[in-house]
Amino acid sequence: MPAAMPSRPRSDLRLERLESRDVPATLVSPTTVTYQDADGDHVRVTLSKPLLTPDTVNGAFQFDVGTVDGDNTIKQQLRAINLGQWAARTAPVSVTVTADPDPAAGGDGRAAVGWINAGGADLGVVTVDGDLGQIDGGQYESDFPRLGGLAVHSLGRFGLATGAVLPAVTVRGPVAFIRVETDVTGVAIQVLAEPDGRVGSVFVGGSLVGGTEYQSGSLVADGDIGSVFVGGSLVGGAGDYSGGVLSAGHIGPVTVRGDVIGGSGLVSGGAYSFGRLGPVTVGGSVVGGAGDQSGAISGTPAGPTRIGGDVVGGAGDVAGPAQRASQQHEQADEVGRRDQRADGPETGRGREYGEQHQLPGGGERLVRCRHR
Repeated sequence: MPAAMPSRPRSDLRLERLESRDVPATLVSPTTVTYQDADGDHVRVTLSKPLLTPDTVNGAFQFDVGTVDGDNTIKQQLRAINLGQWAARTAPVSVTVTADPDPAAGGDGRAAVGWINAGGADLGVVTVDGDLGQIDGGQYESDFPRLGGLAVHSLGRFGLATGAVLPAVTVRGPVAFIRVETDVTGVAIQVLAEPDGRVGSVFVGGSLVGGTEYQSGSLVADGDIGSVFVGGSLVGGAGDYSGGVLSAGHIGPVTVRGDVIGGSGLVSGGAYSFGRLGPVTVGGSVVGGAGDQSGAISGTPAGPTRIGGDVVGGAGDVAGPAQRASQQHEQADEVGRRDQRADGPETGRGREYGEQHQLPGGGERLVRCRHR
């Protein structure tokens, strides 16, 4: 018989914990990056062009922690998407951000994005399934949109906390449409390049809310604005030209289901057009504020204006009334006549009234309003 093999001492197998590593966002394809956001949602960012590579993706995506090199096990805030490195490309790039809650990690089905920075590049349709703090893009004058459209859940809800440097939507050239499901809070929507800085249509499901900064919570266009629908109110703030809709050209039909409320800023909380305006329908009241020409509706000329509630003058000069400019300086056929200046607020219902006011640049403005 062969000699017995000597026995070996038994050794216990033990698993040792390796050095932990955070493994954040993932480059899924040349068009797609995924990550887990701050409250646990699974977020997918998709570009319409195959631009992303391992060498370029971390220049394009900036997070509060980590980079794009892992499997989404840590929570990250997407602070910026930078597309300026592809500005030389002629085809606009669309950006889509979607979010799905995770049964275990949580989430609310919304993803907040701080800043989409296209630099001088044109953008296609930008869709954010959540809040957006800032966006920049476009190359000025053009016959085609420099932003194919903007569709977001909200604008400016988190201020600068999520990565925006300036609370603004700045587009140099035409914008096909703007759709905000809820509120615009303190963000200045600026569509530049006269007369090409035009907007096709505007839908805001909530309110345009002004803040302390110039043009905060307002849509301001160098060109024409098509139809405007606001499901909430136009609320002016302390900033001049805040909380309103303003155009250096014409504005089409305007519907505000809530109120038009002036703030302490100059020309805050209202609808103002250097060209034609309207018709205009306000479901609630038009209320002037402390700022001159705040809480007003003004066009050259303005179409029919229907106001469901009250018209209340504010402390500011020409604050509160619905207005239209008259090239012929016609006198209004009055049923009632009210001074809407600093003598104190007054309220009217069921009346039409008119009054001439001198404009800063010369000429006169006819103040006129009819209540239903």
